[in-house]
Amino acid sequence: MNEDILVNKIKELLSELQETDSRYARPLFKHIITNNIPVWTAINDTPSIAFYISSTEYVDNRFNNTVKAEVVFFIYNRHKKQGISLDDILSPLITKVRGVIPSLKDDENVISANVTSASKDGGTILPYTIAEVIAKVEFIETNVC
Repeated sequence: MNEDILVNKIKELLSELQETDSRYARPLFKHIITNNIPVWTAINDTPSIAFYISSTEYVDNRFNNTVKAEVVFFIYNRHKKQGISLDDILSPLITKVRGVIPSLKDDENVISANVTSASKDGGTILPYTIAEVIAKVEFIETNVC
């Protein structure tokens, strides 16, 4: 495994998420953006998600590297109604993303995968809301001789 494979695996897992448990349900996210975090004004369809690997730490062993990657996700959503008090539309999306990350461990090269933090913007850019989710993924990368 390497960073490119990790990004593709995360994108695949996110694309499998659906709005409901019905097999005819629509995908949860309208857009999955990789390796780029656009400003909220660039997002036309919500909910959408963007992610990138923000940092990577390599521990070199003789035949392989142990890689610790930090993956940052931004979840974009938009309120459909106006008002001062609004429903929480980010928590269900955060919960679904948090549920996907541990399934990365199904890959034999992934040692650990967990969410370390999640935060919301608190409605500072109404009617849009943005959540940030940070995950740590540790995996083995084989050295090529």
